[in-house]
Amino acid sequence: PESVTLLLVGSILGLIGNLLSPTIYNYIPDLHTLKLQHLTIYSILIPPIILHASYDLYNSQFFNQVPSILTMAIIGTLFNAVIISIGLFFIYARFFNVEMNIFHIFTFSSLVAAVDPVAVLAVFEEVNADKGLYFLVFGEALLNDGVTFVLFEGFKELAMVPPNLNVPWTSYLYVLLSFISAPLGGVFCGTICATVSAFLTKYTSAKIKHLEPVIILTLAMLAYVIAAKIGWSAIISLIAAGLVQKRYAFPNLHEHSKITVVDFVKSIAVTCEVIIFVLLGNSITKRDGWDWYFILLSVVLCYFARAVSVVILSYFLNIFRYEKITMKWQVIVFIGGLRGAIAYTMAISYTGPFREIFIDTTLIIIFITVVGNGIAASPLVRAFDLGDKKNGSSLGETSSVTGRYSKMEETYILPVLQKRKTLKDKVSLSREPSMRVPYDNGCSTEMEETVGKQADTNVKNEVTDCF
Repeated sequence: PESVTLLLVGSILGLIGNLLSPTIYNYIPDLHTLKLQHLTIYSILIPPIILHASYDLYNSQFFNQVPSILTMAIIGTLFNAVIISIGLFFIYARFFNVEMNIFHIFTFSSLVAAVDPVAVLAVFEEVNADKGLYFLVFGEALLNDGVTFVLFEGFKELAMVPPNLNVPWTSYLYVLLSFISAPLGGVFCGTICATVSAFLTKYTSAKIKHLEPVIILTLAMLAYVIAAKIGWSAIISLIAAGLVQKRYAFPNLHEHSKITVVDFVKSIAVTCEVIIFVLLGNSITKRDGWDWYFILLSVVLCYFARAVSVVILSYFLNIFRYEKITMKWQVIVFIGGLRGAIAYTMAISYTGPFREIFIDTTLIIIFITVVGNGIAASPLVRAFDLGDKKNGSSLGETSSVTGRYSKMEETYILPVLQKRKTLKDKVSLSREPSMRVPYDNGCSTEMEETVGKQADTNVKNEVTDCF
């Protein structure tokens, strides 16, 4: 995969830089003080990738699996963090480094427990897996940020408390409340900004259509910035903004504006992906003083925790799912446990004890999961015959909920946020081969043709009424 190649290219460039650095430093003495800051990654490189991903996330296969995805993202990430922490505490902290307490361990486990959306997007876009499987893995990677963000921020503060001081119970209560408020606040912030963008684009005419991409992108980025400043999950906020914009704002855009937004965001996202993986590959060559006991144990625990959480959660989810998560699917979901730029960003933002060990270990875990899992993903998808079959499937997890919501949406929301369809739009719609309904429920071809014919009949009747 391209991500593996970029990691290796970054590593080669880093090795060459290490060989040439003594000579370069003689001419540019201040060069060695330049370091990649976590805010550069988190504030500049990651947002375009997440926004591009959130636009792609607007798909029936995602919405049909929301309960499963949330279970994997929330409970699965907690499982991973707990299993990794238990292993490190009872093995590493007891026998190799008694100074590392449980808060230090939970801080580290929280930043490596979550699947990384940047890495998953880079690898699984090239795998061409079944859409249901793809959105199960991809949705988990995007939504588990809310969990890992809260865990890391909470335990990071507790890890900096001196061992001789007692932690008040209010601190634990704060972490618990943050676990709820951070992701919900992100959803609220993103939804509000996206709703404003839909309302504004409702009143844009052809004369000012050049402002439509500006409105969409500005308010999407504003959701990210506001959430980050308040202390909510900025990534969850951007995901919510992207989904709501795709649903309510994009239908208001002129065709040229839609193409401009999608192509611009995708171009910037691909560029940022290239930069991130090259930087990650380069960073691993700049480290020294590796604690191999901690590194090897962490790698083993990451894979073990991923396997346990996938098997256990799949068993319970299959009780309620119409389409079961088969053992083949579980293998690919396990392989999808990639770590990437977000974990590294949190690691370098940490300033407490054992910082260097955490950064070294995070880089190794990223390198092993991206290279090893990335190379294995495509052959396994082909071997299990899990390629994209180009056909829809309804898992039946959210159909009743979306059905009730659609009625409310048509009555109260769409008239406020979207432009009224003109007769010209309806005629164009009727000439399409099929009519896509909101949150496609896997209708058969015959049903699509029937809907299309009915729409054509309705438009003809309206034309007759006009005359």
